[in-house]
Amino acid sequence: MTYNNKATSTLIFFLTGMLSFHHPAMAQSASPPTSVIYFDTLPGKTDTEKLQQLADLLKSKLQTIGTKYSQMGSWPQPGNRYTAIKILFAARIYDFRDVPEPVDMGHQFLFESEGRSIFECGPNGFIRFSNRLARFREIEFVGPRNNTPPLIIYSTGEPKKWKPSENSAQPGEKPNWSIVKVEPNEEPAWGETDDGGDILIENCYFKGFGVAIRTRPGQHTAPGTFRVIGTVFYNVRQMSDHLVFDECTLEQSWFCPSMESDLAYIVNMDGLRIRDCTFTPQSEAGEYKNMRWIDNYGWFLDIAGSRFGNESVNHNNALDGEQISLIYNYTKFLLPWTNPQKTHELENDKNYIVLRDNWLYTRNVPVIKFFEIPNHVSITGNTGLTGNYKTLADNKRYDSSVLFEFTPTCTMPTLEMKPYILFHIYDNLRSQKITKDSPDYLPEPLCYFGPELRGFKNQPR
Repeated sequence: MTYNNKATSTLIFFLTGMLSFHHPAMAQSASPPTSVIYFDTLPGKTDTEKLQQLADLLKSKLQTIGTKYSQMGSWPQPGNRYTAIKILFAARIYDFRDVPEPVDMGHQFLFESEGRSIFECGPNGFIRFSNRLARFREIEFVGPRNNTPPLIIYSTGEPKKWKPSENSAQPGEKPNWSIVKVEPNEEPAWGETDDGGDILIENCYFKGFGVAIRTRPGQHTAPGTFRVIGTVFYNVRQMSDHLVFDECTLEQSWFCPSMESDLAYIVNMDGLRIRDCTFTPQSEAGEYKNMRWIDNYGWFLDIAGSRFGNESVNHNNALDGEQISLIYNYTKFLLPWTNPQKTHELENDKNYIVLRDNWLYTRNVPVIKFFEIPNHVSITGNTGLTGNYKTLADNKRYDSSVLFEFTPTCTMPTLEMKPYILFHIYDNLRSQKITKDSPDYLPEPLCYFGPELRGFKNQPR
């Protein structure tokens, strides 16, 4: 059987053209252009070399519409709007242990894994980036203690040659960070910031670090949001020792730290909201003091629907040993502001602590230890507050757990400040002592700062 070569060629050409017409991609020998960066295709012999090449490549792909569509042309923020570049990592272990210092990744990037990648970081950290926009999904970060945090968030003004700052705070003192100053002719980092900055960490895992995440002290990282969703922090000493955002939200995540004396697990410097999270503490054998989940220097702290446990902390002395306070509060109440001309008085934003519908475990320690008094404290609908026990041999009951402790140095409000101060304690399971000295009432003058019902009256039934 023979074929007509000319007719066969014509038929093949026709069929190829039809496929090309209906499937344009099949007519091209090369893949269409894409902004996705596949990390494993970057030049470099090691993962660290590839990481150091990544920042410039990312920057070269970004596009912006500038200040177009911004209010007043450029102000207020947000101003410049950029595209964002996705960096895809394979489901393998990446070795970043020899990174000499955190690589400046700038802004507008998405780190995602095609399965789940493991980033093994060294003592000198991993990356730093601005708070404009960043995403991390399905990535495990593992690394040593006494480390530079793997994720460092900065604002404009960060020097290009990064130097870590040391926190020299003592227990009960505000962190005294040594601020890195930018020299007049020093080139700054290239990541930008703006109001409306947005950082998301979703379905990730952190293991083994001394500190996992840090915002740069002394820099304007506050104007933005930071969300941690569905993420695990395991055997991490501190989730963050400096957290500054207009709103930081931790939700549906699990925190299982190694607790230590005189160290807060989270240091909140602005706004922190916790929702539906589980906190499971661990510690080595020994006697630990002044353990707490949160040091609060911020303007609000709002915790709901979460569980704060007491696993394996001072377990050699489970009944009488100190457990974990929820909050050490250093934020002082705010009063109305008066302009220099003394013609107007304006109420400031009030700072507050709200705890509602949580499970709390605070044996032998206060739930909140006040180094200063905020404007508003509301504790409602919480379960647990456990800490009492009874010896069955002599039928004696012991309970040294309390809601509050007020340090002698905290500034007590005067009665004239009643419009600006409110303590609301209601509907918590089991009658918890307020303080050791005053089990049933707030100490004076705070006992005068309770809630008042206004605007309605119950009708007789």
